[in-house]
Amino acid sequence: MKNTMRLIPVIMFLGACTMEEPISEFLDDQSTEPGLVVESIFTNKAVVQQVKLTFSQTAGELNDEAVPVEGANLLITGNDQEYVLLEVKPGIYETEGPVKGEIGQRYTLRIEYQGNIYEGSDMLEPIASHQPIELVMEIDGFYSIPFRPHQFGYEEPNRYNLSVFIPDSLWTENFENVTKNRIWTYYTHPFFEPNGVFEFVATDYKTFGEHTYYLRQKKYSISDSYYDYLRALFSETEWRGSLLDSNPGKIPTNLVNLSKGNSAGIMGFFATCATDELIYKYPDRE
Repeated sequence: MKNTMRLIPVIMFLGACTMEEPISEFLDDQSTEPGLVVESIFTNKAVVQQVKLTFSQTAGELNDEAVPVEGANLLITGNDQEYVLLEVKPGIYETEGPVKGEIGQRYTLRIEYQGNIYEGSDMLEPIASHQPIELVMEIDGFYSIPFRPHQFGYEEPNRYNLSVFIPDSLWTENFENVTKNRIWTYYTHPFFEPNGVFEFVATDYKTFGEHTYYLRQKKYSISDSYYDYLRALFSETEWRGSLLDSNPGKIPTNLVNLSKGNSAGIMGFFATCATDELIYKYPDRE
């Protein structure tokens, strides 16, 4: 299968691995005090958009138990549109129906909770199309998917969701209602992050049997500010403890407490991403 995107890591000289870019100046350091944690990706696809809102007692430390935030008022604005989000279950807020963002527009999430007003905005960047991944032929004739959570040396940062599934009906090829769905997420990086390149995560070759599986690849655009947030987040989580570890630091956020004029009491990121999706049949055997 043709492929312009490989999931096999690029090996470079150590000197090249020190290339880094500074964190964007317009991002504020996230709060070091207890507060709200925002998780959201607003896309250009006509779907029910979701925001997850929790409360952190210890400023988002890894062992912190997330407590759902109930009773908040959420609104997303942009491109002269307003979308109210309703609480569908504790800590989960969704638009009333399918909505989509427009590429090149800036969108803002507004949260009102316990007398405070928080806002965060992100630009919905365009997305380039992509090709099917290159599958690896095993000795027994099966194809496998080489998977690593982080790939370095690409032209731009992107997030990918890769899922393997069986349609509910091979006659209609209904790809919305599927069974045996397995999903993995990985990221491509434009720089050779020292602590990320040397995290020593072996390639995981995922192989499937004789079923009629399909592959779904979804590629997400990532704005500069969102990538700065992800870089800092990975450095404090997945890349922590690697051979070339970095010094602990604060994770930036694009969210601001308007009541205080800074990021006090708010963490996480409101991201906007354009997506490109491919669906194709997974070859069982040669």
